[in-house]
Amino acid sequence: LAQALQLLEHGCCCLRALGSMADAAAELPLTEQYNAAVQKVSEWKPAKTIPDDRKLIMYALFKQAAEGNVQGDRPSMFSLVKRRKWDAWSACKDKDTETCQREYIAELAAQMKEFS
Repeated sequence: LAQALQLLEHGCCCLRALGSMADAAAELPLTEQYNAAVQKVSEWKPAKTIPDDRKLIMYALFKQAAEGNVQGDRPSMFSLVKRRKWDAWSACKDKDTETCQREYIAELAAQMKEFS
């Protein structure tokens, strides 16, 4: 887990595609890799502003992995933020937890590379 966190810190969480250190981290169960990525998101301070659409990708993948398909009615157009979050989460409908976790890790790696 410490190796995965270290890799994430350096923007290298596409673990399977990297060198020997990444090979060791890739041996971690997906859940541990995902938990390390979630932890990194809460600590990471990007140097550049991340666009809202990219933040919504992370939000949607996190929610789908944690709770499954979005529930409830779509918020009204007068609740723009809630509506955009609902729409992003709804776009992940029927994705399984493992797929969401992998995509979350990959998106974090892309964002860290692009916005660090």
